[in-house]
Amino acid sequence: FFAISIAVAVIVPMFIPAKYSERGVFSFMLVFSNLGFMGIPVTQAIFGTDAVFYTTLFMLPFNLLVFTIGILMLRPDMRMNFNPKLFVNPGIIASIIGMLFFFTGFTIPSPVYDVMDYLGSTTTPLAMVVTGALLAMMPFSNLFSDYRIYILSAFRLLIIPVIVYLVISPYATDPVIFAIPVLLAAMPAAANSVILAEEYNADSSLASKGVFITTLLSIVTIPLLAVILM
Repeated sequence: FFAISIAVAVIVPMFIPAKYSERGVFSFMLVFSNLGFMGIPVTQAIFGTDAVFYTTLFMLPFNLLVFTIGILMLRPDMRMNFNPKLFVNPGIIASIIGMLFFFTGFTIPSPVYDVMDYLGSTTTPLAMVVTGALLAMMPFSNLFSDYRIYILSAFRLLIIPVIVYLVISPYATDPVIFAIPVLLAAMPAAANSVILAEEYNADSSLASKGVFITTLLSIVTIPLLAVILM
């Protein structure tokens, strides 16, 4: 479903009134949903523990795309002065190592794995803390007054999942394997949208509002979609 999300992310921001620097943030949030923090628990709760394996398969391209295409989305100016060193970052290195472990079947010793797991599990909560800190600096009325965020939310939570459903339904053989990508496509904007927007000098305030509103609305949209898929 990443190909569908990328296509939507290229087209939709052109029709949203936004500064050039803001378009990249909108594109990023349209492509990258909150797979890790919400995707895995939601699919596990609905489809059982077997769904976790299929969900993690989507995490591999997710991590690679975030630190390549995602960065270029947040900083469109970097496309003109492209530097390959941009892609040599901890996220890419960790993703490549993770893929090597996955495909080779290499097992990390339990104590090392536990430490890495504990550290990794803090990333999304910390991202949400940063999101909350940025939101706290805004007037309360500004959190809900930007109509563009609701356009983003409609595509992120409803339209993209519907497109994914229509595209893959003719090829569906297993209802669970079919439902998982549709459900993952309906997750709210990725929490690391804020962290990366801040790191690469994009509009982190816009990213904070996008993450907050899409997460808030997903409380309603995800259960509705789950009922339909069941």
